[in-house]
Formats: sequence, C-alpha cells, structure tokens
Amino acid sequence: MTRNCWRSRAARSIEACDSSTAGTARSAQQVRYYSKEAGSKVAVRLVNATNATLDQIEVEPRIGSPVLGKILDIPGLRTWWVTKFPLLWFYFERDDHLDVVRLLGERQDIAAILAEEA
Repeated sequence: MTRNCWRSRAARSIEACDSSTAGTARSAQQVRYYSKEAGSKVAVRLVNATNATLDQIEVEPRIGSPVLGKILDIPGLRTWWVTKFPLLWFYFERDDHLDVVRLLGERQDIAAILAEEA
C-alpha cells in the first residue's frame, strides 16, 4: 500500500508527495516549532518518529482509531499517535493507498481545524 503524505529525508528537508499543500505546510510547521522550542535534536527525533508512525500505518492501516472520525461525522477518518510526541496523524484508508491528511497536536482544537478545512 502506498501513501500520499509528506516525508522527510532530513529535519531540514521536508518534501511533499501528493498531499494537500496546506497539510504539508502545517506538518512542516510542527517540525519548525519543535526545532525552535526544543532544538534540532528533538526536531530530528520528531521527524524520525513521524516517519516510523507512517511506516506502521502503511503496514497496518486499520491500526488507527476511527472514533474521532465518527464523532466529527467524517466517514473513514482514522487517527494514530506519534510515539513519544503529543501528535496525531489523521488519514483515510483507500483501496490502494493511504491519504494522510494532517499532523495535529493533541492540544489543538481538532474539531475546529478539521471543520474549517471541510
């Protein structure tokens, strides 16, 4: 299964691969935020953790929880935590690929953000 998302080759070099421009920009903002607030070592750990989480989702797409999607009335939306960070990946499982929509912090107003983008 392939995924449409952003991937990083290094903490400073985030490149898009078939995701929304806004989603990619906001994901990159998370990395910049951690780099500024906690330093480049933490930002590199974030990139590694987010990529490892995406790899896990790619292997087991149904691992993500559909609960938030049901609460927000967004059919098919799944979420999965990034290990050791207060972040969630939001994605849809499709027949032949994953649509990775957003990377959001657990303290953000997720309902408002997703409603704004709908």
